[in-house]
Amino acid sequence: MKNKKAEQMISVYWFVILILVAVGIYAMIAAYFNYPTDVRQWEAEVLGNRVADCISENGKIVQELNEEFKSNFLIICGLNLEAQKLEQPQFYIEVNFFNVENLEESIFNFSKGNYAWKEQYFLQEEGKFQRVVKGSEKRFYSVDNQGKQILVEVLTVVRKTEKNVKI
Repeated sequence: MKNKKAEQMISVYWFVILILVAVGIYAMIAAYFNYPTDVRQWEAEVLGNRVADCISENGKIVQELNEEFKSNFLIICGLNLEAQKLEQPQFYIEVNFFNVENLEESIFNFSKGNYAWKEQYFLQEEGKFQRVVKGSEKRFYSVDNQGKQILVEVLTVVRKTEKNVKI
């Protein structure tokens, strides 16, 4: 008879422990998912890396820098800036190529996406519009087909506030 009472006591404590564990797990999950996570900065960095990989491979520019590349850049690199059907494009990409001997003048450049996000990105650096856009700037050196050193600057900006920012 004493064993049955002991088993009932242990069962009650075991049930209380299970409830405490379940409440703890629920609290951790709720705290994690209620924390606003803004992934736009990472998204801009990944986009910049994809652009850099498309332009240069192993330190050599793999694309011919001409008007065809400029107009078909998104197709050549396998990028789709309008994956989500929103009113306006949520991305901006700008690539500038400079001869190392003259860094003042770009020898080739192009941009794709919504130009307004570039302006917002630089206003954000001044301390205004902190939540509007996030961006990434990359610079790397590469060699063209004739062996000349080229500085490549890649600016990528992501808006997507409706999807990524909780106020």
